Amino acid sequence: MTNRRKVITIITLPVMLILSLTAASYAGSFNYRSGFGFMGGSNSYTEIKVGYYNPKGDLNGGLLLGLATGSQVDESVSLSLEVNFWRKVFEKKIPVDVDTSIIGVPTTTTKVLYKHTVNYIPVLLTLKFELPVGPEAPISPFAGVSAGYAFSYISYKFNDPSVAESGVITSPDKGFYGGWNWRVFGGASIMLGSMSKLNLGVLYNGAKVSKSESDGIERELDLKGFGLYASISLLGM
Repeated sequence: MTNRRKVITIITLPVMLILSLTAASYAGSFNYRSGFGFMGGSNSYTEIKVGYYNPKGDLNGGLLLGLATGSQVDESVSLSLEVNFWRKVFEKKIPVDVDTSIIGVPTTTTKVLYKHTVNYIPVLLTLKFELPVGPEAPISPFAGVSAGYAFSYISYKFNDPSVAESGVITSPDKGFYGGWNWRVFGGASIMLGSMSKLNLGVLYNGAKVSKSESDGIERELDLKGFGLYASISLLGM
């Protein structure tokens, strides 16, 4: 994807998502027509998410944070706009020396050559289906799908500038990445009060972002993987 196409995508995608969400808030029955998300209304809600996400490869898992604002189309279907944030920091260490202490326990001195950071931010339009078990049931299962665009940024911080300058360690994958993102998820909701509920879910996230390099070459970063999460939905917000 060229830089020009990426710029056009970054500009038009949020506009398309906002227009879709605004139209969806009026797509339900008369009883469900009201404000959307943070603007309030009887059918709007705000969801705060905390979870664990583990992409494939050598990235390993880490903390996943999310914030969504949405609206109930009817008693079973809702539509929301969600932003997630995931970050992972790695350290490259080498042993410097091994000593033996006065009690005979060996100690190892290490040196951190550099820190490698991966930031991942997907912006998703989410369609959620909730199955009411009964009018008095406190627990209801749900499932859903999400689609949108993901941004990623990879950076390196060298503690010893001479290491970076020597060319012994290179960082060709640093920079900004972008690409389409999809997700499927499911779980159960538990009513906490008349205007709040707890959501427990699992997800599979599909994301492969890329950045353009010279001579028409694209470098890809595979961020597909599984995750677990818990979230609080604040109804009417």
